[in-house]
Amino acid sequence: MSIFLESHGDYDVFKLNGELKVNLIPEISPRLAKYIQGNPENDLVLDLSMVDFIDSSTIRMFINLHKRLEQQQKKLCLLSPSTAVIRIIQDVKLDTVFRILNSSTELENEASRSFFQSYSKFTSVENDLLKLKCTCAVCGSSDVQGYLIDDNSFDWSWDNDSLFPSCTKKGTNVEFDALAMMPIVCMNCYMCSLSVTHFNTIGTDSLPGLPSQLSDLAKQLLSKGAKNRKKIMEDCIVVSDKFFLYPRNKLTTYFCLRLAESCARSMTTLKLPWIPFQIGYLNYLTVRYAELEVKDELISNIRTWMSQIIVDKALYKPIELSKAFFMLCAAAISLDKPKEATGFFDDFTVFAHSISAGNTTTSTNINDPAFWYSQGQRICGTFSAATA
Repeated sequence: MSIFLESHGDYDVFKLNGELKVNLIPEISPRLAKYIQGNPENDLVLDLSMVDFIDSSTIRMFINLHKRLEQQQKKLCLLSPSTAVIRIIQDVKLDTVFRILNSSTELENEASRSFFQSYSKFTSVENDLLKLKCTCAVCGSSDVQGYLIDDNSFDWSWDNDSLFPSCTKKGTNVEFDALAMMPIVCMNCYMCSLSVTHFNTIGTDSLPGLPSQLSDLAKQLLSKGAKNRKKIMEDCIVVSDKFFLYPRNKLTTYFCLRLAESCARSMTTLKLPWIPFQIGYLNYLTVRYAELEVKDELISNIRTWMSQIIVDKALYKPIELSKAFFMLCAAAISLDKPKEATGFFDDFTVFAHSISAGNTTTSTNINDPAFWYSQGQRICGTFSAATA
């Protein structure tokens, strides 16, 4: 039996394998209890896909963990339990007590919902959006402009052979550029990120704020990069107090993404897996809003960073890898390199089938690998057929 903690930024997963029996409880239970104590804001996710058997002692451990998490208004989530394990859980009628997640996509959705609920408490309504109440973790300024955007509140789609997804508010035909509204910006030092976890939320006496998850070293590196970020903004026309507020136009969004990419680059020496992915993803998003003369450089950056992601597969979530494969396909198509696009798509297909996402079923969920694979198939399919 082995137990391994796999961190994915938005959530952590304990991966277990083998047989879970009474003699292993003294090893496993304290480690899980310590995690709950040290991470009170997180659900506990146990990946049981490689677990062959659980006994009554394990069931009791699960129940105790569930009760402890329930007291903190959190959940015990069992990810992809094997057929043998789910049968045992059903036999003792606990499948309705524990949160059973059958795929990484379900986990992404669960994490996204939980994340949104945690941070929506620190917002106010402005123009039908949730405007964040937070301070900059780098300079301490309270002049931070950003919104809490819930991926699950939109129906996502692709326009024909588009290289970028679009969305409408769920259940309506109202278009909304959610990608443009995701960056959060400090108006003082121009610290910018797609994640509110990089800022301090402003609480009240009855609701303490949530501190930034950036390390002290990350804050130091971001502070040193402030000069570069201010230089980026010198190229802008006029930055008023309302420049980064809703609605954001093409120019505003471009500078938001440039700032966020600069911040991510400031932290590359930390060698954290999310940083290379974030740099590549931000370059991809920036292409959508950039002028023609800078697009080649952005596409080159996408190829550099995303090529690194698909080499280090073990460090990334299925959705991140799916986005990486798609972006490499899109970059190759943009550069008119059909053979390269076909090669990446063939690798994407192998990966997609390995995670059971290799289908053409239409998905409106941006956190579903199949959403990205189906569009990759659409834009690369003709190349692949021609070279078959």
